[in-house]
Amino acid sequence: MTDKDESDILFAIEHNIDLIAASFIRHQTNVIEIKSLLKQHNAEHIQIISKIENQEALANLE
Repeated sequence: MTDKDESDILFAIEHNIDLIAASFIRHQTNVIEIKSLLKQHNAEHIQIISKIENQEALANLE
């Protein structure tokens, strides 16, 4: 997760966003990082949409 990603997620939390569309997810760990950040800020209610945008992500789909 980049600093910009983290900043955007914190913005979403502060503004009571309902869901995050996460681009360029390639591995399960990418989603786990987002969930961890949401949990740290008591924002586990925010849904995550993982955008599958390449063959690697499709191969790692679980």
